[in-house]
Amino acid sequence: MSGLSVSAQAHQILFRNETSIGLHRVFRCGTPLTLLRALPFAGGFLVFDLSDVSRQLGQDLPGAPARDVSGLVFYSLRCQFPSADDFKACVLSKRTQVITTLAQEAIAA
Repeated sequence: MSGLSVSAQAHQILFRNETSIGLHRVFRCGTPLTLLRALPFAGGFLVFDLSDVSRQLGQDLPGAPARDVSGLVFYSLRCQFPSADDFKACVLSKRTQVITTLAQEAIAA
């Protein structure tokens, strides 16, 4: 998946049960990819598409001003998932689809 990089800085999502998880922005050739985030996983990162875990974010983020993106992600995920474990389970359940999609994009690029 050439050209993809993950920000070292994480944006913390605090869920309703007071658990949190850090999501990292993903970039392609230095340009932030609005719908992609990375989750620390198995000594590296699992890159996933926010629209796979939240249909609303898939609709809202592409047209949102850059300054609003982090807040939209925070509040949407907090409302949709009661805990960090529930969110992570959802991301991991989409893992095969996400990796396949990214591999297809990398091949096409």
